[in-house]
Amino acid sequence: MLKENAPVLGLDLDGCITEAPELFSAWSHSWPGKVFVITYRRDKQKAIADLAERNIRYDEVILVDRFDGKAAVIADKGVTLYLDDQPEMLKN
Repeated sequence: MLKENAPVLGLDLDGCITEAPELFSAWSHSWPGKVFVITYRRDKQKAIADLAERNIRYDEVILVDRFDGKAAVIADKGVTLYLDDQPEMLKN
C-alpha cells in the first residue's frame, strides 16, 4: 500500500536494474511511495517485459529519447531519489 506523501523513487532500467535485479526487486516492493522506471529505450513493451522478468514493482514506465529527457521527467514527476548508472543523463 502506497503511503500518501511518501518519497518518489526513480530507477533506470539498463545498467541499474539489469545489473542488480534482486536488489531492485526487493527495494521496489518495499518502497513506500511511487516507483517510476525512467529509461532511454524505444520499446515500452520490451521494457515492461524485462521488469516483469525481474519482478520489479513500478507505477509507471517512462521512455525518454534524449539525454535531457530523464531530468525533465524527474522534475515533472517529483522524483525524490533517482538512481542511474550514467550520471551525465542528469546534467540538465
